[in-house]
Amino acid sequence: MPLKKYGAVKGRVIDIYGERRDDKSPHFYVTLSGGQREWRIAINVKSRRWPSEVAFLRLAPFTHSLTRGLETLTEGLTPMNRRGERRSNGLDYLHDNFFRLTDMVALPHHRPGRNNDLIDILYHDMAQARAEGWQAVAFGEPFNDRARRGLHNVHMNQGSTGRYCGTNGRFQDGALFLQAPEAGWIGYFWAFQSQASRTHAQTGHPVDDVPLIWSLLNGDSA
Repeated sequence: MPLKKYGAVKGRVIDIYGERRDDKSPHFYVTLSGGQREWRIAINVKSRRWPSEVAFLRLAPFTHSLTRGLETLTEGLTPMNRRGERRSNGLDYLHDNFFRLTDMVALPHHRPGRNNDLIDILYHDMAQARAEGWQAVAFGEPFNDRARRGLHNVHMNQGSTGRYCGTNGRFQDGALFLQAPEAGWIGYFWAFQSQASRTHAQTGHPVDDVPLIWSLLNGDSA
């Protein structure tokens, strides 16, 4: 069964925070102001399953035709809960030709030193976005825990196995996009290395005997 809820949130970046000390399930948080409320975007930077390093890709500039849709979105939440809405406006890493999975890199969420882990890379752009109030669009699963509203599952949401296979689906992947005044759109994409590199066109479940993303990134696609 796909994600029960899916959508996009558009707003200005007003706060950022990376969890370095949480070694179990750390996140990087981006707070957006849009639609007369704040939205907390919770991004996984470490997997609970082996291998723990999250596959990541930053595309700058991001010039895909999707950007026309990003520019016309209204601020706040745009729900995409119906199948037709997801097929028309949702993201699909494996079928939208944004990039090749082999272009992604696996990074630890935290490593001593500078500019050498996933949180460091995210802070680099997000700090400027916060300081200058850049526009951002995030895709994922909306949540409302009474204290705040926002998005989680801001990563590829297909090709999972085991306890996570129940959320597989097409046209419901998560990502984050920043609109830099001079550089244009920047795209950020995340996937777990334990996810399959190909999925069924109808269900988003793994195709039998296809390599995991981990295999692609480590040169073993047999």
